[in-house]
Amino acid sequence: MLGMSISNSILKLVGIEDKNIKINDISHQTINGVQCHIIETKLSYDVERCENCGFPDVIKNGTHQTKIRLSSFNGDRYILKLAKQRYRCYHCNSTFGAKTDIVKFNYSLSKRFDEDILAQACSSLTATQIAKMYGCSASSVIRIINRHCHPKYREPVLPKHLCFVQPEG
Repeated sequence: MLGMSISNSILKLVGIEDKNIKINDISHQTINGVQCHIIETKLSYDVERCENCGFPDVIKNGTHQTKIRLSSFNGDRYILKLAKQRYRCYHCNSTFGAKTDIVKFNYSLSKRFDEDILAQACSSLTATQIAKMYGCSASSVIRIINRHCHPKYREPVLPKHLCFVQPEG
């Protein structure tokens, strides 16, 4: 376990502001020929009431490991191995996990990673070029762009005044 001030500094450096995330270890690995920085963390906090039924019969029930791709600031890849705390309610017998605002539910790319890809998409790069730059697939890039960009649709009503020009001939 790293010291609290060092842990907070590292989390701020990679753009994580969640106070419930604690760093366990930092390592470097080569994955598919690419140097990756692995930040092993745990997300845990006390829960007063069940999300489903609202009763206070909640206990901690293990963890669930997720891998989240973080945005890069020096060209290297950063992976956050996040052990999310699981909770169990004795009243309704349901389970639920700890939540964070770093990543959307059931996603593996961080919100900041999405923002960086969108910024590159605005600079007229192709999806394949962006995918090579960020080390993800072109379909992930397209999916991120489609999720954040809404095409303009035709207006549901006609304008108040219309103009028709008769062709010559």
